[in-house]
Parts: sequence; C-alpha cells; structure tokens
Amino acid sequence: MAALRICPLGGWNATLSLVRGLRVCLLVAAGVSLAACKASVSANVHAEGDVDDAQDFDEPMEESSASTDAFLEPQAADRAMLGARHDLALAAESLEANCTCLAATVGYPSNPAFFWQAVVPTIDASSQLVIAFSSNGLSCTQQPEDSLGASYWGYRREGDNIVVILENARHGRPLTTGAIIPRPVGAGSVYVAPLDKSVPYGRSLDGSGARCRLEISTSSGQPVVPTPSDDGAAAPAP
Repeated sequence: MAALRICPLGGWNATLSLVRGLRVCLLVAAGVSLAACKASVSANVHAEGDVDDAQDFDEPMEESSASTDAFLEPQAADRAMLGARHDLALAAESLEANCTCLAATVGYPSNPAFFWQAVVPTIDASSQLVIAFSSNGLSCTQQPEDSLGASYWGYRREGDNIVVILENARHGRPLTTGAIIPRPVGAGSVYVAPLDKSVPYGRSLDGSGARCRLEISTSSGQPVVPTPSDDGAAAPAP
C-alpha cells in the first residue's frame, strides 16, 4: 500500500511562506482600513467646523476665559460699611439747630456740610446715606450736666423709615457725630430720636414730637476735608 502524504506539496517551507504571505496581506488591509477611518473623521471635522476649533483631548484643557473675577464688582469692595463714622463731623458753618438741641444733615459724602478727617468714602447712593450732627454750641436747657453732647447710638428701621438713635456722650465713651445709614425705602424718611427720656437731643424743633424728621440734602460739591493748605477756615463744629 502506498504511503499517505501528510505534508502538502512543496513541503513545510512552502506552507510557512504561504502563512507569512497571508499575514502581510492582513496587515496591509488593516492599515488601509485605519487610514480610511481617519480620513472619514477628518472629513467630518472639516464639514462641521474648522479643524483648528476641534478640541484636542490629549492636550491640557485651558482655563475658561469666563473667570469668576468677571462676576465681581470692584466698586463693591470699596464701598463704606453701614454704621458709626469716627472720622466724620458737621462743618462749623452748618451748625444751625433743626431739631431740639441738635443740628443735623443727611445726604451724600460730597456734601460740603460734612467735615471728613480722612479720605471721603464711597457709598452706594441707591441704598446708603451719610448723616452728621452736632449739639455743641447750641442752646439746650435740658442737657444733663454730665453729658458731653449728642452721640450716635445706632439706627433702626420702622417700616420704610430709618430712625437714627442719639445718646448722651459721657466720659470713657467715644463721641461719635456721624454715620453711614441705610437709605429709606420708597416714600420713607430719615428721623433722629433720643435713646430715652434722659436724652434731650433729636426731638422735633418745637418739642412737640418724640423724633425729628430730616430732609435728605441733595447738595453736592467739594466736601470739607483737612489739607496742608487749610488755614483753619474748614473745621468741624466746635
């Protein structure tokens, strides 16, 4: 019986050559397919927008141009806070009583009735006002012997109104004659009023009312501030 031929014609060398040839063909075909896919993707990018606009996810992402700083208002940080101002007084020429034992002005920082010992502050004119007052040199028969004059105690809201509360200044406590206060809402007004019955400052000028209403002054101009050239003409209320 003739022996069966196990190896293909040409022997093992021919078989290996055939396998290697098939591998080369497969690799070439894969390369052509990949190139075609890339070309398709590139064509889609160009069709939808400029390729330069396409984001490369292999590169670090740049910080957004919309920084949080864009949402901050630089002016807000410079605005003065509400409350007592120890650098504010009423200018001497504005010392005329418009409430019991008190001369007072409410308005904006640039009002010439205000004497600023330092830099004139910036306020939000839509929500803030400045008040300065003095009782020095005014006739006041009700003033207690131990009182050093009218001093700022605080403020309170009453509906749409703002009421500035005054107290008797005494030794050991700072005398405060100015403040930045909230602006009244709507048709509201600014009033001054005494803290209690022992305080004579801040009632209506004729003494019939428990508090005194102040007109908001729209006067503006060069505020009174101390400068090296001052010859004493610009001075706070004595």
